[in-house]
Amino acid sequence: MVIPIVTATRWIISGERGCGKTSFCRNLFERARDAGWDVAGFLSLPRCEDNIQTGIEILDLRQGVTRLLASRRPDELAGFRYCGWTFSEAALAWGNEVFRRTTPCDLLIVDEAGPLEFEAGTGMTECFRALQSGSYRLAVAVVRPSCLQRMQKTWPECETITITSPEQSILLAGELFEAVQNCMAPPAREDSAIR
Repeated sequence: MVIPIVTATRWIISGERGCGKTSFCRNLFERARDAGWDVAGFLSLPRCEDNIQTGIEILDLRQGVTRLLASRRPDELAGFRYCGWTFSEAALAWGNEVFRRTTPCDLLIVDEAGPLEFEAGTGMTECFRALQSGSYRLAVAVVRPSCLQRMQKTWPECETITITSPEQSILLAGELFEAVQNCMAPPAREDSAIR
């Protein structure tokens, strides 16, 4: 996929498990940060032991703080069970508070809005408010294919990128960032930004 010169500021990133959606977001984050952009939101990072995923950590991209969001280990977290995971109520509350403060920013990353938000009506639902605010130069939201149609209804007027492999994800992140850089004004300087 070659991304043309774009004016779209809202992008959904979708694809099957393991295709590189988080790698896409990480690469986009690194490019934007290196270009001096104010990047906000979260990456969802797997915690693996012996090649088995035992947890999900969330990384606050603006502050660089990581917290354990969910665990498959019994009694590791205080929270509630959903789809074989125990979700930390404290981490979710923190995540929602961070999302309340993410905008305005240059780049907003939501990795990911999933069944917890769409089906259970809980999770980090403040991500939807941040996405719908429009107070950013560019925003990307990761969703799995089973949630794609609901995300497109929740967050209209957006474009969708479907990733099929980790290698493709890195190329697409670079193409998107270059396309956006070519058609948008440079980010505001930090000393003049309103926070």
